[in-house]
Amino acid sequence: MSNSKWVKLIARLVENCHLIKECRVKLLGEEYTGLRLLRIDEDVTFNFDYYPAAMEAMISGKPYGWKFYCQIEWLDFPSTVTDAQGRPVAQDTAAIQDQIAEVGRFQLALTGDNLRLYAYQQVNSST
Repeated sequence: MSNSKWVKLIARLVENCHLIKECRVKLLGEEYTGLRLLRIDEDVTFNFDYYPAAMEAMISGKPYGWKFYCQIEWLDFPSTVTDAQGRPVAQDTAAIQDQIAEVGRFQLALTGDNLRLYAYQQVNSST
């Protein structure tokens, strides 16, 4: 996925942040722990939080700081999340998918549990 497509995608998600209750992130080369989240809210702005090639402090988990878009393996939007009081809350993955489709074509997988957007996939080479 190109950097310019990332910028368009993030801008669209921010414009529709009312739909995003939780977005999980897996970085290339890391085991998935469920601890990394992508911060999407109305205060996210271009050239302050995300830039033409990277984002700063938008992905939770250590190490903090800059993440290049090419480091992201996938984004995951679960269909059910837990609110601050520990109650399950539905997240409209179909509406999120519609917004993503407005940006362009992406490799997506929609199940009853989540919507996953594949960004960069690690290629395992056998030598």
